[in-house]
Amino acid sequence: MDIQVYCAHSRMVDIEAMVENPRNPNKHSDKQISLLAKIIKSQGWRNPIVVSNRSGFIVKGHCRLAAARLLGVESVPVDYQDYETEAAEWADMIADNRIAELAVSDDKELRALLSELEGQIDLELTGFSGVSLEDLLSEPEVIDEEAEAEKVKMQKLELTERMDKAKYVFWAFSGGRDSTRALIATWEAFAATGKHCEVIYIENTCEFPDLIMHIKRVCKMLGAKLTTVHPSKTYLTEYFEKGKSPDSLYMDCVEKLINEPMDKYIESVVGSEDYILVRGGQPKQKTSRSGTAEMQAIKSKPNMIIYNPAFSMTKEQLEATIPEWPGYAAGFKRTACWCCPFQCREQYDALRLNYPLLFEEMKRIMGSIRIKTYGVKSYDEKYKYWEKEGVKLLWDRNRKKLEDSSSSVPASSENAVDGMDESTTHQQPES
Repeated sequence: MDIQVYCAHSRMVDIEAMVENPRNPNKHSDKQISLLAKIIKSQGWRNPIVVSNRSGFIVKGHCRLAAARLLGVESVPVDYQDYETEAAEWADMIADNRIAELAVSDDKELRALLSELEGQIDLELTGFSGVSLEDLLSEPEVIDEEAEAEKVKMQKLELTERMDKAKYVFWAFSGGRDSTRALIATWEAFAATGKHCEVIYIENTCEFPDLIMHIKRVCKMLGAKLTTVHPSKTYLTEYFEKGKSPDSLYMDCVEKLINEPMDKYIESVVGSEDYILVRGGQPKQKTSRSGTAEMQAIKSKPNMIIYNPAFSMTKEQLEATIPEWPGYAAGFKRTACWCCPFQCREQYDALRLNYPLLFEEMKRIMGSIRIKTYGVKSYDEKYKYWEKEGVKLLWDRNRKKLEDSSSSVPASSENAVDGMDESTTHQQPES
């Protein structure tokens, strides 16, 4: 296939003679290569492949070479350049991608340009495609968050006799979608009863830096009292500094780093009196503090009544737009600790894009902790992800009987008390 050449170059070189730099840190996905091949085929060569006279390796243009191979071309335009040292050559190779990453896009101007081009040219030739292109072309919807919040609020609460007598109500607020909806739905209704009402946020040093701002905005909108609890135990002190991870099956970190400090603070306020803990538990969830029933009791906390309002919300309340942490729009799937070793690849990709320094720290963490996966297949993808990042993992991937580790976590009870699910422990919070 003949491709028109428009760029300045030293000479055309047989594609089989090209030598990639074995230490190139930039990896290119099949989607990226395919898109660039489409651009080169349509637009011709607008940039040459840069090769070092010193080493003979490609310095810039590894993805262009991959696209050329996909197109089946026989030769590519090459610009040969001199580098004084190996270090200067490597620095130029790294900077070629890094400088582009540091650019900040003006979405308004970009949207205007794309709109002007629409109909004149295949917009995929701009490098945008699919959902990202559709999002850019559509005008951002302006949402009145306070008006939408009114659709979520419960006007009347169906309280049990025991809940009615409880003088205290606390909200476990993580900043996630579920706990945000639960807080908005019930705050005003509970506050109108005259009970002591208080929102609790556990900040254990590993939350996303901007999450607290979202939490404060929501509480300010509702006029809700917010208490931020700083636990003495953190992910670092309890796990990473000891070279280990939380249990991959039972997520004991939730009990140590969230439930225990929250319980301790609440006890300092209520003593032994009954209280209601409002959570964002959903019917689809199966953990004892997050969604087995609308109301739950915990054997170890006889004065606590867990209330998951989502179980009695209407379809309109569940679908109404609520104020969201901006991280969701940036690609994150959860508000979980940024250093959690059990996230999906989309979560890690979003961490790399939005918090590159934290992503590098995450790589160091993953290479320094031991993780038992019990042979669970879902961890294979996570293993491959970090292996591809060049991390040498210390994972125990042997399949073992789950009973070997279950002795450390009490089993759930199926008995019901006063119309509430009764459990002996409480595990993972909302997603």
